[in-house]
Amino acid sequence: MSDSPPSDTIQISGPEDNFGRPSAYESAVSLRFWGEALVPDEITQALGVQPQIAHGKGESLSPSLMPTAPIGIWIYFANESVDRPLDDNILSLLQQLPQELDIWHCLTDQHSGIISCGLRFDQQDCGQFLSAATLEKVGERRLAIDFDLKFDPAEF
Repeated sequence: MSDSPPSDTIQISGPEDNFGRPSAYESAVSLRFWGEALVPDEITQALGVQPQIAHGKGESLSPSLMPTAPIGIWIYFANESVDRPLDDNILSLLQQLPQELDIWHCLTDQHSGIISCGLRFDQQDCGQFLSAATLEKVGERRLAIDFDLKFDPAEF
């Protein structure tokens, strides 16, 4: 097994572990939009999926944390296996959503949009790969990618 990633990928952190498996034990992805003028129902209608979290600017939230929302937000969590590679989870999320790029361009022209990726590692100096095909699909939709990396061997 080669110590370097294939030429059509980018690498997040280090290579596969000693057993040839991707080094993150858990990966999770979500699609997130936010903005001053975001109307959650418009995002839901455009993408055809129900978000798990959504609110418009000024809507009431938890009084103990924040009485009203400072911006609108729309978050859809993919129902994917946490033990699948990150690349597979991102592609699966995008396959659940419209493929028409005009829809995405309309949304990203009006609001900020990201694919948020959570990775939990059981060892140091480990990582995941993202293929060029996945990066192209994310880029075509004019989305950014956000990574939340956690290392906690005690949780495994």
